[in-house]
Amino acid sequence: MSAILLIAIVFGGGGVRYGLANLVVQLTALIAIAANRASFVRFWRDAPISVRGLIGASLALPLIQTIPLPPSIWQALPGREIIQTSLQAVDYQGWMPVSVDPRRTLLAASALITPLAILFAGWKLPAARLLDLGWLLVGLGLTIFALGALQVVSQGTVGTLYSERPPSDLLLGTFANRNSTGVLLVGILAFAIVLPAPRQHPMALPIRLVICAILALAIILTRSRTAFALLAIPGFLGALRIYLWW
Repeated sequence: MSAILLIAIVFGGGGVRYGLANLVVQLTALIAIAANRASFVRFWRDAPISVRGLIGASLALPLIQTIPLPPSIWQALPGREIIQTSLQAVDYQGWMPVSVDPRRTLLAASALITPLAILFAGWKLPAARLLDLGWLLVGLGLTIFALGALQVVSQGTVGTLYSERPPSDLLLGTFANRNSTGVLLVGILAFAIVLPAPRQHPMALPIRLVICAILALAIILTRSRTAFALLAIPGFLGALRIYLWW
């Protein structure tokens, strides 16, 4: 699981334009599933039916959209007027799927391999190992901040891994899109707030507060409005933890 997380964050930030990098992530995930066949079988045998149903629905959502439908159905879907006009120009009135780009939809479905591998491999891991993985993510979040700080200070001329956008002072980290960076950092901030300390130490609370402040600053530097909205989640968790402590 550590390998999946590391490789996903290092190679998986470029989006659909970087198919080979995404392939590295997905092959790592498939290797993890193959190496943990017992966990895979145990998950499908022991997991609650609600969890298995959610996984099935998650896989079915993109795949159903690639099934061809008769013209009477797909032409009635919203936003299909331009497609109908284009197809009339080539005299085609056959079956079409719900997706206007089935290949891109299948690509989205293949991206589910990685989170599924983490779920299968991590099913019923001891709490201590899950705690280690949580703090590993926090460490990766701090690494993203360190790289992003170089990007911000240099106006995007140093440390930017992808060149889709012109140089700017946005914090992108290992991603090509600030929303992806921001959303990931919001999740990592939530971990930093709620995870128990690896060991009891008088400096554990001050260190946690410093880490949370750094991650919050990193989120602000992404300037992602999506991440700003999602900050309500770690904010609520922090308030709840303070209340329970009090």
